[in-house]
Amino acid sequence: ELPWGAWYEDGAHALHIPDGLTCDVLHPAGGRALDSQEICAALQSPVGCPRLESMARNVSSVCIAVDDLTRPTRAAEILPHVLKMLDQAG
Repeated sequence: ELPWGAWYEDGAHALHIPDGLTCDVLHPAGGRALDSQEICAALQSPVGCPRLESMARNVSSVCIAVDDLTRPTRAAEILPHVLKMLDQAG
């Protein structure tokens, strides 16, 4: 079963796994939440890609997508840093 309907009619959703297939449950490793300075530092040192400012240079528009309340992402704490970096990129 999968958790379903977080913050609204919490429950579980049965998931049928067809015969011949296997399913593993992988739980997140956890960890502490980053503070504002750590978020900024992480955004300034991305893993496996260029920095946001370099990708945003010389573009006329961007689209920012964030997840909804069913995910634990603290977008309100991350977005100000992203917007600042985009502003610095021009």
